[in-house]
Amino acid sequence: MNTGTPLTTVIAEHYSQFIDETEKISEVIREYNSYKHSNGLFDYDDLLLYLLAMTKHEEVGHVLRDQYQFVMVDEYQDTNRLQHNIIMGLSGKAGNVMVVGDDAQSIYSFRGADVRNIHGVPDAFENCTVIRLEQNYRSSQPILDVCNSIIRDAPNMFEKELFSDKPDGEQPMLVSTTNERQQSLFVTQQILELRENGTPLTEIAVLFRSGFLSFDLEIELNKANIPFRKFGGMRFAEAAHVKDLLALVRLTENPRDVISWYRVLLQLPGVGQKTAQTVLSSMQEVSDPISTPERSWSSTGKGASGIATLMSILFKARSIDNTQERLMTLADAYKPTLEKIYDDHPKRWKDIETVVGIGSRYTSIDAFLADIALDPPTNSLDEIEDDDGEEEFVTLSTIHSAKGLEWHSVFLIWVNEGRLPSARSTESEEGLEEERRLLYVACTRAKERLFLTYPAVMLEWQNSDVLGQPSRFLLDIPAAQIPKFYLSEEV
Repeated sequence: MNTGTPLTTVIAEHYSQFIDETEKISEVIREYNSYKHSNGLFDYDDLLLYLLAMTKHEEVGHVLRDQYQFVMVDEYQDTNRLQHNIIMGLSGKAGNVMVVGDDAQSIYSFRGADVRNIHGVPDAFENCTVIRLEQNYRSSQPILDVCNSIIRDAPNMFEKELFSDKPDGEQPMLVSTTNERQQSLFVTQQILELRENGTPLTEIAVLFRSGFLSFDLEIELNKANIPFRKFGGMRFAEAAHVKDLLALVRLTENPRDVISWYRVLLQLPGVGQKTAQTVLSSMQEVSDPISTPERSWSSTGKGASGIATLMSILFKARSIDNTQERLMTLADAYKPTLEKIYDDHPKRWKDIETVVGIGSRYTSIDAFLADIALDPPTNSLDEIEDDDGEEEFVTLSTIHSAKGLEWHSVFLIWVNEGRLPSARSTESEEGLEEERRLLYVACTRAKERLFLTYPAVMLEWQNSDVLGQPSRFLLDIPAAQIPKFYLSEEV
C-alpha cells in the first residue's frame, strides 16, 4: 500500500512461505475492503490514500493547498512513496516546503521508507536550497572521523563531513576475537572495567544487526551479574520457540520435569489439556518415562502416535553425549512443530540455529542448562517501567531500535560479512547500501567510546567452522582512524 508494490511481489519477496495462499489472501483483502465500504469505515491506510486523492481532486486540491501556507516535514529520509506524494500534493511544485532529514540514516526500507524521496527533493521543488548541518554535538571527533569514512564512498548521497568542537577523545577500536564466545567475554570484561572506572551501566550499549546475535552475550552478562535490558528482539530465554527447544533438552536430562512435559505434549497433534494431564499422571508412576519409548501413554489414536514419536526422539537424543549434536537432533525434530505453530518460522529458525551454535562451547548438557537457568523469565521489556527498581542496566539493542539514542560507550558486535551486511542484503545494491547506513547509524550512537568487534571463526549450522571476514565497510576506514587488535585465546 505505502510503496505501491503489488501483493504478489510482497508475498514472493518477504513471505514466501505463504506463496501458495496468494489467492486466498487476495480474497481476504477484497472482502475486507468491501466490508469497510459497506459500513463507512476507514483504516489508517485509507486516511492516507483518500488524502492523496483529495490533493489531486480538481475542486478540493487547491482548497487544501490554500489552507496550508507552509509545509514542514521531519525525518524525511523515513518517508514512503505514498507520504512523499501527499507532501507534493499539499504543497505543489512551487510550494513553501521545508524538509529535514539525513539520507545517511535511512534504514527503514522494510517499513516502506524510500531514501530516493529525500534525494529527489531538490528536483521536486522549484528554487530549492540545500542546507547542510554538519556540526555534531554528540560524538568526539575520532568517532566522527570513522563515521565519515564509512559513508564517504556511498553512491548518490548528499556530501557532508561531520565535525565536532568537543575535545579529542579516545580512538575507536576494531577488535578481532577468536570466536563468538571470546567476543562475549571481551565485551563483558570491558563493561566491567568501564563501570569500575566510573561509567554508569545506563551509559553503555551493545548494538547488533539482528536480535539473535546477542544470545551468547546474554549468557555471559548473566554469569557476570551485569543487569541488562534488550530492545528490538526478545531476550534469549524469553522467546517462545527457544523455550520449546529448551523444554525438549531439559527432558533428556530430567524426564520428571512436569512443566517441560506439559509444554511439549500440548504441541503434539491430537493432544489437548485432558490428554496431557492423563499422560502426565501415568508418567508419575514410573521413574524414567523415556527409558521405555515403546510404552503406550495414550489410548487416543492420533495423540498416541505423536507421543510415541516424541518418546523415540527423546530416547535417541539422550544417548548422544556431545552437547551440540544432541541440540541438533532435537532441533531437527522440533522443526516441523515450529513450522506448524509460527507463521514467521524462517526467522525463528535462525534463533534455533544460534542456540545450537552456542551449544558447541559446552562439554555437557548440564553446564549448558545451568547457564541458561541464570536468565530467569521476566515480563516483556516493553512492560517494564522506568522506576521498576533497577537503576543500572546495560542496553542491548538492534541497530534499528537504537536510532535516535546515544550512550557514552557503544559496542557494535558481529561486524562480519554475512551479519553486517546481512547475507540477504548483498543481493541488491540498494540493500547493500542500506546496510552501510546501518553501520553508520550504529557508530554515531557513541559519544566517547566506540568498540567494533568481529569473530574470526563463525560457527554455523551443522557444526561447520567458517572463517569470519570483517565487514566490507570496514575497508573504507583508514587504519590510522581505528586501530585493530587481535585477541589471543585468553581474555
